[in-house]
Amino acid sequence: MVQQGVKNIIFLNRSLVAGEAQETFDEIRAMGATVTPDQGSASNRNDVKRALIITGLPIRGIVNSALVLRNKEFNRLTVEKIHATFAPKVEGNIYPHEECLALGHTLDFFVMLSPLTSLSHAATAVLLLGSELLHERVCLLPT
Repeated sequence: MVQQGVKNIIFLNRSLVAGEAQETFDEIRAMGATVTPDQGSASNRNDVKRALIITGLPIRGIVNSALVLRNKEFNRLTVEKIHATFAPKVEGNIYPHEECLALGHTLDFFVMLSPLTSLSHAATAVLLLGSELLHERVCLLPT
């Protein structure tokens, strides 16, 4: 993205930046971009809102790659574990759209990466992402 002209990147991440992630940030900075890490969760509306206003710059695109791994057999999953697994994809896709609209940001792109962590999750993930895309189109939200 930086090679295509992106100059400012905000990373919302549940963990502190360290190790390989820090090395990646350093490489991006060496390419001339500003990198702003922000600790928080894509499934927390307040964290998303803070990340969207942290630099004071307009937001032009979002890539949601958040996920929580809960690799278990389907019959061993609890409701809580299923919610924890899919919250970064469900709320993590809804909150940025709603907050961007509220802040007046017009997105050029919104990429939703799939949490296909196991075959049992695949059908659910595809249905969730597909219904989210349909909802965005029906509501004429930027995609």
